Amino acid sequence: MARDPISARNLAAASALGGLVVMMLEPAPSWNAVGVGLLALAAFAGLSLAGFRRGAGTGPGAGPRRITVEVLIEDGPPPGRPARAETGAAAPQTVSAHPAMLAGVRARRAAR
Repeated sequence: MARDPISARNLAAASALGGLVVMMLEPAPSWNAVGVGLLALAAFAGLSLAGFRRGAGTGPGAGPRRITVEVLIEDGPPPGRPARAETGAAAPQTVSAHPAMLAGVRARRAAR
């Protein structure tokens, strides 16, 4: 999402910082520096009130996102594919773990 670097809140912070810098750099207190400081304070107040945040539902594309999930459970081949012809080759075999490898798992389950 793109961010606008010149927003009302950023200008409010910049004006407050600018007024503080002007007041701090004056060698002696003067009405000129106090006027700039008050003007910066008024600009900060006005711009921070003008820079209210928009709600989450006001931007483009607002609203809940809809995600659809399709789950297919099939026993046979998918449509459009021919069934696999059984040749003389052996069917793939499942490999199970050695009982010694599962002893730790069984011990942990039994301890529960």
